[in-house]
Amino acid sequence: MNNNNINLFNIICVGPLLIYIGINQRTTHEYYYNILGLVALTIPYIMSQSNQDDTMYKSQWLVLFSFFLYVALCKNLTHVFIYNILVYFGLYIIFLHSYYLYYNLSNQRILN
Repeated sequence: MNNNNINLFNIICVGPLLIYIGINQRTTHEYYYNILGLVALTIPYIMSQSNQDDTMYKSQWLVLFSFFLYVALCKNLTHVFIYNILVYFGLYIIFLHSYYLYYNLSNQRILN
């Protein structure tokens, strides 16, 4: 799995999922929380496929793994403040990975 695929996965799946759960809050259907739990469980696999060996990078993903798993397990019992964090974090993921995807694709075009 290359970085472009990881960026697309985050732009198309993870960011909108977090925004959806954050906006709908306690009315979110249970299977969206299950999908978030599945996303959390894929983080270790994605980390093993990544080219990054930086400890700071991996520690950030450990925190995200724990955060996503907490929300997925607590489901509708999650505090309202956490839902607000999910909305902003979903937007952050979409913008950040859009930039990374653009940067990677423009560098590939320049090098070729």
